[in-house]
Amino acid sequence: MSRKNNKPSTFSGGMKRRLNIACAIAHEPDLIIFDEPTVGIDPQSRNHILKSIKRLRDNGSTVIYTTHYMEEVQQICDRIIIMDGGKVLLNDKLADILNNFSGINYQLTLSDVVPEGFVESMDIVKGINIFNIQEGNKVILKIKDMSYLETVLNILNKYGVSLVDIVKRDNSLEDIFLNLTGKRLRD
Repeated sequence: MSRKNNKPSTFSGGMKRRLNIACAIAHEPDLIIFDEPTVGIDPQSRNHILKSIKRLRDNGSTVIYTTHYMEEVQQICDRIIIMDGGKVLLNDKLADILNNFSGINYQLTLSDVVPEGFVESMDIVKGINIFNIQEGNKVILKIKDMSYLETVLNILNKYGVSLVDIVKRDNSLEDIFLNLTGKRLRD
């Protein structure tokens, strides 16, 4: 459906975002700064915007990309600066960051029933990180290596929590970001 005669005020949020980016890049700038360009848009618009940004980068534009979405950073950027509280914590090439901070961790998915006090017990053990609390209180833990498994199993047993799944995975840029900036919820 052609929208060329419609006013931008009638566009969806994703269409407005794409129009805004199109206007910014139509003259093929040497430098373009994006600040959270994919926040609050549908997956199709997000995909289109990311492809457009990659095309700009591949055609020689310098792209400065600020976001909280580490998977986008991993797709687009070749140099990463991680900041927290106005301080630069890391400034390096993506390949070097992934190489220097690489590691394997184990993701443990627990049963839906998580009793009171369980998360706090796991959270105080070094080497164990509470990764996500999903709907229905399902908890995913990450442990650095299998040497922590006995401690985890003892705590699971103490609280009567069932282990549903264990998956071995490489660290991602998001893992590295959280390790550098902390995992605690902030105000």
